[in-house]
Amino acid sequence: MVASIEEALGAARGSEAVEVWSENWDIVKAFSAVSTQWRVASVGLSGIYYVGLDYAAARAGLELDGLKLSPTLWEGVRIMEGEALTCLNAPR
Repeated sequence: MVASIEEALGAARGSEAVEVWSENWDIVKAFSAVSTQWRVASVGLSGIYYVGLDYAAARAGLELDGLKLSPTLWEGVRIMEGEALTCLNAPR
C-alpha cells in the first residue's frame, strides 16, 4: 500500500519503489500522465498557489497517452489531485 501521494508519484516517475495495489495502478499511471497540467495562481511575493488540474489539458494528456477515460478512472485522478494539492500547497 502507498503511504502518500508523494511516494506514489515518486514510484510512477521511477525515483523510488513503493507498492501500489493493482486495482489502483491505472489511476496512478493516469495521474502521472497529467501531473504537469496544473493551474496555478500567483500569491504575490510568497510564490504560487496550486488551484487544481487543468481538466481540458488533462483529458488531452490522457487521450494522447492512450488511456481510456472512464468515470472510475476520473474519480481516482480527482482523489489523487486533492491529495496532491494538500502536499503542493503545504507551508514549506
